[in-house]
Amino acid sequence: MRTVDDLRFAIALLAQASKALPDDRRFDRFLVFVEHCFGNSPVGHFAMDVVAAMPDADTLPALADLPAAAQAVDIDNPAAGRIHERLEEWSFPGVLEGLRLARVAAIRQDLRHLTASDAPANPPAGATLFRGVGTTLVDVRRRDRGRGQPDPVRIVVRKNTWPPARESVDAFALESAAGPDPTHTDIDIHFGTNREPLAGPFPGSVDFGGRRNGAEQPLSFGLATVTIPAVHKEGRIERPSFWHFEFKQDKRRHMVIDQVRILSEARWTASASSGGSGAEALLFIHGFNVDFDEALYRTAQIAHDLRFPGLTLCFSWASCGEVLDYTVDEESVRWSTHHLQTFLEVVATRLSLRRIHVVAHSMGNRALLDVLSQWTPPSGSAPLSQIVLAAPDVDAGIFRQVAKVFSRFDRVTLYASSEDKPLRVSRRLHSYPRAGDATPPLVVAHLDTVDVSAVGADLFGLGHSYFAVKPKVFSDLFYIIRHGFIPAQRASIRPVPGQGHFELA
Repeated sequence: MRTVDDLRFAIALLAQASKALPDDRRFDRFLVFVEHCFGNSPVGHFAMDVVAAMPDADTLPALADLPAAAQAVDIDNPAAGRIHERLEEWSFPGVLEGLRLARVAAIRQDLRHLTASDAPANPPAGATLFRGVGTTLVDVRRRDRGRGQPDPVRIVVRKNTWPPARESVDAFALESAAGPDPTHTDIDIHFGTNREPLAGPFPGSVDFGGRRNGAEQPLSFGLATVTIPAVHKEGRIERPSFWHFEFKQDKRRHMVIDQVRILSEARWTASASSGGSGAEALLFIHGFNVDFDEALYRTAQIAHDLRFPGLTLCFSWASCGEVLDYTVDEESVRWSTHHLQTFLEVVATRLSLRRIHVVAHSMGNRALLDVLSQWTPPSGSAPLSQIVLAAPDVDAGIFRQVAKVFSRFDRVTLYASSEDKPLRVSRRLHSYPRAGDATPPLVVAHLDTVDVSAVGADLFGLGHSYFAVKPKVFSDLFYIIRHGFIPAQRASIRPVPGQGHFELA
């Protein structure tokens, strides 16, 4: 729920838009934009956030008289209540076109009821509608503004001055004036991807699909923020569930991707280096049948549950995100090897890191192992320290060949399970064993193989994501990434006598 002032501002903004945008479809798009900001701005900051998110003053309503118009709104009017319900509802993509436009017409009618009288010409002195009256800097982080709004801005608010001054600034370098929200935690993820960039659902927003980027330079750098609710349970990715009658995302209960921004390589390295020299980094590389959003959710979940204090990274290769596109993903992950190597070289050489940990899952191990097989660390680069190969969908024979280079890294850990159903299917498709299939566990020099078959599979599950969702396995991962413990120091596993590998204790 927003504050009364937030509601007044939203109604005044929509009233001006209704006059400036006569076409119902254009007004409908603007309404979706306002709804989105209204539902996800920090309480009391909606006015600032929506102004910051406006991409172009020429295409949106004038802002000069909004404070006065907002103060004139009669929020006790039933029309205001109906608009409030619509704003709290947020847009629902499945609504039929005719029904949606009918609701737009109803909102226009309610707006006319609320704005029939003339508003005062000037904003009231010391208006309480906006935080920071007096000279104040407000950090506008663009949280959940439709995934990848234009560059952040700093809003400078001076007494009786409206609109506030807008200054381009990297808001991620600032602390939020409102302070942390106790309902959720923000995880910033610096990512690299070779997916095709797409227009997002809101003006200026960006998304990434399941196709390869056909540009001459396919690798994109970017920054995303994922919020994790305070009620989060370790290993889970909380998302709206139809079975729980949840039809929209709520930061108090769900993981939410607040924003996605594409950055130039120079800006990306500057942002990723902002934590100072000597930090550690954790890189996650996803597997088969994973779309871009899911890659970000899993990266955030791992970093959050590990309580990782350093830089969180994700490389999202162009998986189609569809079960039936297995062979397409096989070709795409092979195509991604060069891009992963480029990304990893940038991370190792330009971020002044102390060391880098890498967790790869499923088919993502193919690209990683191809990179590791030819990895020659540039002079002065950060070392690859803990490398975790979780459920690798990799030919066991090829894996043995690449394993000859494992001695170059601090420690390499393989998680394998005989209960991994996707790897059983992969074994039948390829006619050869997979490295992540523990039947029997693969044992080579300079590799710690952990058989996690004992955790089994979830009911109706596939037993393929155990590394992130099973507490016993995740606790072992915690010891590896956070403390660098060797197997003898980890209470979560024990050696299998005479076999050369380990199993869950």
